[in-house]
Amino acid sequence: MIDQLTSRPARDPLDAPEDPSERYRRLEADEAETIIAPDTKGVLWAVAGGSAGIALRHRISALCQKEKDIGALDVGHADNLPALLELAAQAGFALRRPLRGMVLLSSLELPVLLARLDPRTRSDAVARIVGPLPEELLHTLRVYFAHDRNVGDAASALNVHRNTLAYRLGRVEHLTGRDPRAFQDAVVLQVALHLQELSAPE
Repeated sequence: MIDQLTSRPARDPLDAPEDPSERYRRLEADEAETIIAPDTKGVLWAVAGGSAGIALRHRISALCQKEKDIGALDVGHADNLPALLELAAQAGFALRRPLRGMVLLSSLELPVLLARLDPRTRSDAVARIVGPLPEELLHTLRVYFAHDRNVGDAASALNVHRNTLAYRLGRVEHLTGRDPRAFQDAVVLQVALHLQELSAPE
């Protein structure tokens, strides 16, 4: 079994030491059982097996709790090299999104699937579905969906009255032809927001 954990810090918490073994020391990782290396995009990749993987996962989780601007992606485990390569490919798509704290790859299944679409398809869908919406309504939708379409919680998070939120959701329906309060339309709108996030410059 191979445990894999990929970490994408907003800034390198290990401060890019000249000696690569320094990263192992700071994460208390056994160099004989763990591989830790940065890539050209600033992502720090860590692969470990067995108990070393469990221990490393706990230490990186603690680092994420201590350093609030650090994100780590836990991709789980693979039983063989092809499975590991597939997880690494999925992680590459998942890491196109900003991460904060410890995030499970399994919780990003929809964004990973959408990231595999070619850029032209993504941008065309965004323009078609949410293109008419101003930033205020896009932000309203993001908050509304982040609170599972709960009007009271979303209104509180937006610091607006429930009636104001209802008015904004009505504006979304008027401008897009899709009602975010209806499940099927909400799915389409949320997919478009994911696509928009993926299409944004890194």
